[in-house]
Amino acid sequence: MVIKTLSALTLGLTLAACSPVYGQYGNRSGNGSYGYRVDRQVVDDAYQDGYRQGREDARDGDRFDPRGQRQYRNADNGRYGNRDEVRRLYRQGFEQGYEQGYRESARNNNRRNRRR
Repeated sequence: MVIKTLSALTLGLTLAACSPVYGQYGNRSGNGSYGYRVDRQVVDDAYQDGYRQGREDARDGDRFDPRGQRQYRNADNGRYGNRDEVRRLYRQGFEQGYEQGYRESARNNNRRNRRR
């Protein structure tokens, strides 16, 4: 009886420890949120997209306008699904990356111009 109870307890703990891994890839939890890994991936990808666009805009002398960018408006084109939360996360990451890329590129352009 004790062995059966321990085996069942061990199996239950093992399943409980493994179950979060499966829910983190696009499946919504009961509270409506996506798993941490999906959220983090959306923000990371959006940041990189924004960073590249911000650097390009600053290099080309375009005005600072993250919200006017096609990627921002389309909010990832459904790469992670078209849920409002994913779109919000994408836009948030894009804005942060755009600002960083724009500032760095503008700063570097100013330094180059002063050296001439």
